[in-house]
Amino acid sequence: MTVHFIGAGPGAPDLLTLRAQRLIASSQVCLYAGALVSPEVLEHAPAGARIIDTQHLDLDEIVAELQAAHERDEDVARVHSGDLSIYSATAEQMRRLDGLGIPWDVTPGVPQRLWNFGEKSSMDNPDAISRRPGGPRHDGVPPSSRP
Repeated sequence: MTVHFIGAGPGAPDLLTLRAQRLIASSQVCLYAGALVSPEVLEHAPAGARIIDTQHLDLDEIVAELQAAHERDEDVARVHSGDLSIYSATAEQMRRLDGLGIPWDVTPGVPQRLWNFGEKSSMDNPDAISRRPGGPRHDGVPPSSRP
């Protein structure tokens, strides 16, 4: 049994990594923050999976769900929005799991800044890329203003 912390990326369900899709499809329990993660992401869950929206649960309630799955020997897909290395509540959950001796791993999502480069409107307008968070220019000078 493993708790798989999965980054759902920038929000588009078709931008899940292949590993994320595989882990969700093989997990008997899926926890996700309904206010941040599209329900379409959970369409990869197997039939009969226990799907839990955690947006109204506190940390203790979330950890209790993870512990109960561990006791039933069920893998868990713990789906978070965005990139797990930034703006994520995973660290506090991981510390609790470590204290309980529950194994976990991390599957990162597609970072927002990479998704920005894939948008056609951005590719048509290099200046828009330079103004986006995480864009390629960090000096603030739009490419069209360069010599």
